[in-house]
Amino acid sequence: MSLNLFTKRILIAGILTSAVTVALAQPKPPTPAPGTPATPPAGAAAEPATTPAAPTTISIPPVIAAVNGTPITSGEFIPSLYVVAGPRVLEKQLNLLCAKDSCRLKNVKVDEKEIVKAEHDNLIKNILANAATPPKDPLKEEDKQAIFNQIAQNQGMTRLEFEWQIATNAYLRALGKAAVDDTGKPLAVVTSEDLNDRFQVIDGDRNNVRVYVFKDLKAAQEVVDASDKQGRKFNEVADEKKIPWQGVVIPTDDSVKFNPAIFKDITKQKKEGEKSAATDFKDDSGNPIEVILFIDKHIPKTVLTTTQEADEKAKIKAGMQDAIEVNVGQGEVNKLRANGQLQIVVNDPIMGQYINQMREAAQKQAAQKAGVAAPGTSPATPAPGAPAPATPTPPAH
Repeated sequence: MSLNLFTKRILIAGILTSAVTVALAQPKPPTPAPGTPATPPAGAAAEPATTPAAPTTISIPPVIAAVNGTPITSGEFIPSLYVVAGPRVLEKQLNLLCAKDSCRLKNVKVDEKEIVKAEHDNLIKNILANAATPPKDPLKEEDKQAIFNQIAQNQGMTRLEFEWQIATNAYLRALGKAAVDDTGKPLAVVTSEDLNDRFQVIDGDRNNVRVYVFKDLKAAQEVVDASDKQGRKFNEVADEKKIPWQGVVIPTDDSVKFNPAIFKDITKQKKEGEKSAATDFKDDSGNPIEVILFIDKHIPKTVLTTTQEADEKAKIKAGMQDAIEVNVGQGEVNKLRANGQLQIVVNDPIMGQYINQMREAAQKQAAQKAGVAAPGTSPATPAPGAPAPATPTPPAH
């Protein structure tokens, strides 16, 4: 089992993959980033456009900027922009086209305007459902646009890129809803087992755990020995030595299927500061590594009434269903890429190299068994040492 798969299963399908998970920290809409479309006035048409397109004509001045009279010409700037930002833009456009054409190849009939609007609406619905204090009145159109602008800004996107992502997810969702196995059984289904696993992660007796990653057993033992010799906590020494780690939530309940047997000892512990022995693992490329799990915090089971538990599970299941539809849709696209039905031709060597990397990643993911994430593709896996994404918050009214 790779580390990425382990963290993928521990943090199972709890984010808003219908767009992006983001925290809107300010109660008032912020000023949009430069180049972001202005927020429409209240009462403006709420219906989003179909797949957004870049401007067909644009006026580029011969001198983009200057410092004390020294110019940066368009001839210097545009090739650099192409090399630096081109792969990112091309990837998003190709993702959208692949999702669209996959619908065609799979004979999934959709109305683009309808599914894109539904994706916008679904994102707002999820944000409101996860808000600590939802607004009493329905959101105005200007509030929705401010949320979309803030999501784009927080994710380092332009609004145009955000709309490409929304449209891509809309097509992926359509694919996911239509996908079936060889027996005709729908693939985008949240099982009771998966729902229980996720419920245990959110409300069960659980540990917030740091998974420290070492290149080999010797490196792991050096940190353990230094911790023991200095009489200091393991995590303090590991952090001081800049050992990378990933934060995961591990339920202590034996019924949770994604508790690997090799981690049972640490999952049974409820004492903060406990650590596991160094354990053999593999990184996303299959290379051997060592990991040590450290309990950051133990969280007792949330006490819920029968009605509260049912409501909580219904809410969790809705979020998981949103996620699995998009994920299954992406899986359908990856299969079509891997078997050659989606042909990508790039006439530029710089972009071609990048697309080849994308194709290899898609083939690797398609070769995985059902439910196994391709290396580096898990949206639920934080970067080493990064906290989990915060819950979106709508503007206050």
